Order: sequence, then structure tokens, then C-alpha cells
Amino acid sequence: MKATISAVLILLLTGLAQASDSTHLLRQPALSADHLAFVYAGDLWIAERGALSSPRRLTTAAADEGTPIFSPDGSKLAFAADYGDNVDVYVIDVAGGQPQRLTWYPGSD
Repeated sequence: MKATISAVLILLLTGLAQASDSTHLLRQPALSADHLAFVYAGDLWIAERGALSSPRRLTTAAADEGTPIFSPDGSKLAFAADYGDNVDVYVIDVAGGQPQRLTWYPGSD
């Protein structure tokens, strides 16, 4: 009986550990008055706070983007991206569009 209970507990704990691993894909949340931004699978995503079930992707580059931070008025999202083997800071409108590069540092960071 003890062995059966121990086996069930081990299976439950293993299942919980595996389930919690999948939630690590949603990372680095940022909040504004109207939006929630986060990193998923190396891209930036955004959702309106009233419609969190409908997020949309802001970036699709092969490089990783991260560390999203909203502008004070919430209209833009600044982020770090590793385009071209160097991390720099970019900004994108919350409505989407082409990211604008803000920093140019030639060496590795």
C-alpha cells in the first residue's frame, strides 16, 4: 500500500513539474494602462488588458527580442534585440510596424 501511494505521489509530482515547465515560455511581462506585453518563443507579443485572450505578435525576426518596457504614455514598447550578433535597444509602436533602432554600439555587450 505504501509503495502504491509513493508511486502515485511521484507520478503527480512529475506531472506538476512538467506542467510548470511549459509556463516558462511566457516571460518578462510588462504592463501599461491599456496593454500587457510579454516575450513568447523569443518574440514580443501584446494584448489589450480587457482582451487578454487575443494577444498579437509584434515581432517576428529570427533573433531573440526581450526586456519589453512601455513608454510613459503607453504608445510605444522599447525592447532589447540581438540582431546581427549584438544586443541593441529598439522601439516599436503598440499597434505594430517596423522596429526603430535606438542604439548603435559596435562591440559586444
